Amino acid sequence: MNVTTKAKIDLRTGVIELEGSEEFVSKYLDEFKMHFESAPILRETDKEKSIAKAGTRKKPHRPATSGEHKKVGPKKIEVEEFEIKGNSKAKIPSLKNFLEEKKAIESSPKTILAVGYYVTQLLKKEEFSEGNIEFAYKALGLKGRPTHLHQTIINKKNKAAWFETGSDSTHWKVGRVGQLYVEEKMPEKEAS
Repeated sequence: MNVTTKAKIDLRTGVIELEGSEEFVSKYLDEFKMHFESAPILRETDKEKSIAKAGTRKKPHRPATSGEHKKVGPKKIEVEEFEIKGNSKAKIPSLKNFLEEKKAIESSPKTILAVGYYVTQLLKKEEFSEGNIEFAYKALGLKGRPTHLHQTIINKKNKAAWFETGSDSTHWKVGRVGQLYVEEKMPEKEAS
């Protein structure tokens, strides 16, 4: 049975929410605790409390401090090319044909898995990169690339064990579960 654990930290609407296995949540809670112990906790002053009770609370102007973070979009991924034309002598199909055969274009996580499999299993590279995924989407003109590619890979790593961490934060290996999924369940068999 797969148990999901949740944690929510508010620190006066600086909200951090975690959801996943107990091990995953515990790991990041411990990491956040270290950061919170050294950071000042924001508290309302007595004056702010009395204004709030009177129902006329105005949010006090507070200049941004160096410790505060602004929302940022996804990081730019540098394209990393690889051979997508295939090799008939080595019996390697083109990436396009491989994705079509596996019906991997229907879902972005499946596309990512299939491209990772293609790079690591068929092209015999030790790992694939987020730049390889970016290249595949651009070179083949694929639609539906996740805006937060890195997070999509992490989610499938944690929930389905399709991926394993590679040599750095942008490199990945296809886990054994991911390999078996591509080999045995792609394309999914239609119910008769």
